[in-house]
Parts: sequence; structure tokens; C-alpha cells
Amino acid sequence: MLLSRSTTPPRRIVEGATFAICRRTERRRFLLRPDALFLWLLAVCVEPFGIEVHAATCLSTHFHLVVTVPNAHVSDFLHRLDTHLARAVQVLRRFVGGVVWAPGQLSIVELTRREAVVEQIVYAFVKPLKPSMDPRCIHRNVACQSPRGCSLVVSRAARRRRGPGSSRRS
Repeated sequence: MLLSRSTTPPRRIVEGATFAICRRTERRRFLLRPDALFLWLLAVCVEPFGIEVHAATCLSTHFHLVVTVPNAHVSDFLHRLDTHLARAVQVLRRFVGGVVWAPGQLSIVELTRREAVVEQIVYAFVKPLKPSMDPRCIHRNVACQSPRGCSLVVSRAARRRRGPGSSRRS
């Protein structure tokens, strides 16, 4: 007797749809940095597809995007961004552990209501602030303008080291 697996139906991609995207690193390793590399690769990968970026947040283990895709090429865009970002991480961060992205940890949710788009943009910008509520954390924001004029915010929370001989970062 054959056991049937439940399969997810193919994602219906509509032209001009807005998506909330989250991509995690393998084993939630601290491989990403909210620096110019992420912003540059995002800008390079957005340009050929004409994608409008509403929000982009990069944390050490994952990133959040809220984007509108005018021509239904969200999969091609993500493939290009994931490939380029993984190669850059492997080279610049000297990561030789193999896979950068966690299998099955890509979340693409179509946002059909205006309120849902606003909620996801707020979530993308507020999520990195949560660790800053902890008094042991330092929070840094970097705001940049993309060539298309949309504002990109990249955030990072770094835990302070406590103990003898530790220095305070600002």
C-alpha cells in the first residue's frame, strides 16, 4: 500500500502582487550582517525585475522584505538574491560550511489587503527593535536610499559583553 504525501499546491503568482518575504540561514547561524553588502546586492537584484522595495531589514540570522513585483518574477528575483548573497557570505565571511540558507525556511506570503502590507512593513521595522528592549543590548540602525528612491532600513542588535576586561561599545 502506497502512502500519499500531502503536497502544497503551487503558489499562484499574480502580476503586481505585494509579498512579505523572510529567509533564514541554516541552523540560524550568524552569517548575515546589516551592512552595505546586503543593500548593494538587494539593489542589484531588484533592478532587472523592476521590483519596488517597501521594507528591507537584515538581521544576523535572517532578512525580511516587503516588495511589490510588477511582472510575477518573485521566484527569479529571490533565486538571484539568495545565490548572490550566499556566495558573498561564503567569500567575505570565510564561511566554508556549505549551505547558507536553511532548507524549507523561505517564507513568501502574498499580501492582498492594504492593512496587511502596512502590518508587514511595521513588523519588518519593529522586529529588530525587540532586542533593544533588553538593557544588555546595543541597537544600531543604518538608513539608506536605493537608486529608485525608496528608503531601506537595516538594523542590528549586538549584545554587550559583561565581565572583567570587557569594553563598552557605543
